[in-house]
Amino acid sequence: MRHFFTLLLICSAVFINAQSVSSAFITNAEIEWLDKEIGDLKSTYTNLKASMTLNDNTAIAKNKSLVIKSVNRLATNCKITYDKITMANSPETKRRTQALDNPNYYYNKQKANEKLKEIKLTAKSMETLKENYERINSLRDELKTTKYAFHASSNSADANLVFVNDILSLANSTNSILTKSIEQ
Repeated sequence: MRHFFTLLLICSAVFINAQSVSSAFITNAEIEWLDKEIGDLKSTYTNLKASMTLNDNTAIAKNKSLVIKSVNRLATNCKITYDKITMANSPETKRRTQALDNPNYYYNKQKANEKLKEIKLTAKSMETLKENYERINSLRDELKTTKYAFHASSNSADANLVFVNDILSLANSTNSILTKSIEQ
């Protein structure tokens, strides 16, 4: 019987830890920017794919420039957002932002700010965000090594198109996690 209760206690502790939730604040502008950037990359991807089918070198070059900008911004800003959430939940940051006489002062101040949205993320969501931004960065680096070649004469054009599509799906996943975790 004692072993049963010990096992039950361990299982419940593991379950509780697995469901731990991190809270952080991100700006409305960050969420809106991610929505806009994903839409821009999606339309650029569609245009690029059509340009490659038509073998229109001028349109390919124009869309290539837009892809480079968008992919670099997504890679940078997804990491910045993840780091911001991680920093907000670090023990050192929490210790420094707690006033002794009013421990929830900074939290309440951020909660009252209309420009900020509170997000609550589980450990699994945080892990997925990290995996997404790391994968976006690695795909961007792979695109860089091929010099973002999308012209039909390039051997890596089709693979690069797949990389852009993968980046788009990872960005959608990141956006989905962030929008679902917004506290209402």
